[in-house]
Amino acid sequence: MLTIQKRNLDEKTYSMPETIRIDVTEGEKEISLSLPQDCEKNQIKLQISIFGIIKASIFDKLKRRLLREYSIHLPNNITDYSAVRSNFCNGVLNISLAN
Repeated sequence: MLTIQKRNLDEKTYSMPETIRIDVTEGEKEISLSLPQDCEKNQIKLQISIFGIIKASIFDKLKRRLLREYSIHLPNNITDYSAVRSNFCNGVLNISLAN
């Protein structure tokens, strides 16, 4: 089961990007993220750390401003990060996890 925490700070002069934390439980094989409407592949940046955290950053079309950032925390049983795969199609980012 996925647990999701959202945080968003909007002020008149400055808007923080929306940050979403996803804690993946053991046994999950795929994560599907519905991205903002009209999002294109070149607006997405994916990174995976040696600590088992995938960062999915979504930028505006000009890549000047971060709109949303997903912080996906993998369970301890996933250690082969090179086997983690992603696919973007029709506004959905799918991340397949290795077991």
